[in-house]
Amino acid sequence: MINAGVAHAIGAGCTILEIQEPTDFTVQPEYWCGDQIISDQERYMGLDKRVAMSAFNFDLVGESVIKNSALTPRVEMESAALKKENLISYDDTTYFALNRYSLKGDSLPLPYGPSVWIVLSGAGRIAGDYYRKEIKQGDYFYLPFAAHLVR
Repeated sequence: MINAGVAHAIGAGCTILEIQEPTDFTVQPEYWCGDQIISDQERYMGLDKRVAMSAFNFDLVGESVIKNSALTPRVEMESAALKKENLISYDDTTYFALNRYSLKGDSLPLPYGPSVWIVLSGAGRIAGDYYRKEIKQGDYFYLPFAAHLVR
C-alpha cells in the first residue's frame, strides 16, 4: 500500500487498484501520457508548480518505502470451498479495504456492496434472479449497495 505523499511509478505486470484518499490530490509530474504531451495546467491541476509538488515527501525513497509499504495478507477465513484474505484492512486505512477471495468450490454468495470485484485468474459466472454474465480473467464488475436486496 503506497501512502499519500510517496512519489511512485508503476510498471508492466502490475494489477493497480487506486483509491484517492480525501487528503490526496493527483499531480502528474510526467511530461507524457502515451503519445500526448501533458500541459502544465493538467500536470499541476492549475496550481503553482511548487505548491503542487509539495504534495510529495521526497524524503521517502528507496528500500525504506518498500519496507513500510509492504503488507502481509491476513487469512480471515479458509474452508474447503473458499479462502478469504485481507490484503488491506480498515486497520491499515480508514477509507477502504481490499480482500482477495480464492474460490475452491463452485460458488460464492457475494457480500453486499458497494464493492468492485476483479477476476485475477480463472473464469466463472455472476448470477442473480434476473441476471447472468460469464466472467473471466481481466473482467471486473461493480456490486452496488442495493444488490443485497436482490435474492
